[in-house]
Amino acid sequence: MVKLFALCAKGLEEVATQEIKDCGKSNNFEIFEGVIVFDYLGDLKDLTNLKIVDDVLIFVKKFQDINRYKTSLFIIRKELSQVNLMKVLFLIRKTKPQTTFKIQSSYKSRRDYTAKEITTAARRAILKNQEWKYSDESELYIHILLTPKINLCGVSLLNEPLHVKNRIKTIRGSLKSSVANAMVQFADIKKTDVVFDPMCGSGIIPISASPFSKTTIASDIDKEVIKIAKLNAKSKDRKIKFHVWDASKTDLKDNSIDKIICNLPFDKQVEFEFDPEEFFKEIERISKKKSKLVFLIDRESVLKRIIKKKYPNYKHINITNSGFEARIMVIEKI
Repeated sequence: MVKLFALCAKGLEEVATQEIKDCGKSNNFEIFEGVIVFDYLGDLKDLTNLKIVDDVLIFVKKFQDINRYKTSLFIIRKELSQVNLMKVLFLIRKTKPQTTFKIQSSYKSRRDYTAKEITTAARRAILKNQEWKYSDESELYIHILLTPKINLCGVSLLNEPLHVKNRIKTIRGSLKSSVANAMVQFADIKKTDVVFDPMCGSGIIPISASPFSKTTIASDIDKEVIKIAKLNAKSKDRKIKFHVWDASKTDLKDNSIDKIICNLPFDKQVEFEFDPEEFFKEIERISKKKSKLVFLIDRESVLKRIIKKKYPNYKHINITNSGFEARIMVIEKI
C-alpha cells in the first residue's frame, strides 16, 4: 500500500475523487480544498493516465504547526531534514546518489513568507541528507503545499505534473487540460454523440472530448487560432472537424448537436467581442431537443443571468481556474 495525494482545481474534488476510485484499489480518502489524500494498492502507472487531477504525488511528509509566520520555514526545514527520501521512494521511484530534483512551492491564505522562501528551506533540508543536485531539468518533481487545513510535501509520480504532461500549445484564455476534462465528464458523452465547441481556442475541449464521441466539431472566429488547434489535435492524434466560424453564425444544421461544451468569454471579452443573445439563439437552433450544454463562465459574469433565464433547470459547480473564480454551468435541455 502506498500513501498518495492528488491535486485538483478547487471545486472539482468530487469528480476528481471519483476518477481516482475508478482506477480501483484505493481507499481511506481524505478530501480537502483542492487536495485528495488516499491509500493505493494498484499499479501506479494507471494513475498517470488520470485527466481531471492536476497531479498525483507520493506522500512524503505532513507538516505540523505551520502558520502564516516565518517560523514555519524553520519547521519545514527541520522536519524535511529528518526524512530519508531514498527510503520513502524505494521501489516507487528510481533514485541514485546524483539524482536531480526541483521543488515547486505553493500556499493558500496570507503568509509572511514567499513561495521562493519555502522552496529554499526545503531545498536546504533535502541537500543536507541526500547527495542530489537541484536542477530545473530534474528527475524528481517535489511539491510543497501549504493550506489552512493541511500542509504536505510530495513527489510526483512522473518527472513533471500530470497537467504539464497533458498540456498543449496555448493561447490567451486557454483552459488547463484538467478543467477541460472535467467539463467533458459533466457532459456525459455517448459513443453516438456529435459534440461541438463553438469557441474552441487552442482546442483543449474538443481534444478532451473526441475519444468519447462519434463526431467532434470545433470552431473559432480566428483562423490563426484554428491553425494552432489543428496542430494540437494532430499532436494528440485526435480526429476533429475544425471550422473558422462566428459562434453566432455556424453552418451546422438545425437540431444536429448532442453536446455543446464551451469556455465562454469572460466579462471584458463579452463587452467587446460577444453578443450573448445571438449566441444563445444559435445554440438553440443547432442543439437537439434533449441535448446537454456545458459552459464555463466567470463566476460573476453577465452570462449567468442570461443562462438562468433561458435554462432554469441547470446545475453549477464553482471552481478556481488558474487563479480565477469560475463556474461550470451544466444544462439539460428538455
